[in-house]
Amino acid sequence: MIDKDSLNKSIKFFEDIELNNEEFTIIFEKFKTLLNNGKIKDMIINKMTFLKDFKESDDLKKIMHELINKAQIEDLNILLEKLLQEESLTNWLQDFFLEKLI
Repeated sequence: MIDKDSLNKSIKFFEDIELNNEEFTIIFEKFKTLLNNGKIKDMIINKMTFLKDFKESDDLKKIMHELINKAQIEDLNILLEKLLQEESLTNWLQDFFLEKLI
């Protein structure tokens, strides 16, 4: 089980990475399948209502920071577990951010 402090450290690690609109679109398209999973979708609708206040133009880091600080750690771990089960998505994310760091 991951804790909020570890998640916040992860965000700080990526602070210097800048993403353009096309890259944001690619990332969100990749997450659509995960977020449409019944259990995850219900959790987001019922427990993470604060996410509806964000606009598409909001900074991803700001959204992630709010998600980490406002969501229950148990819910975040469910989301992370589902993410890790999607091996192709996990591999794609690793490659994408590694390329950005190089």
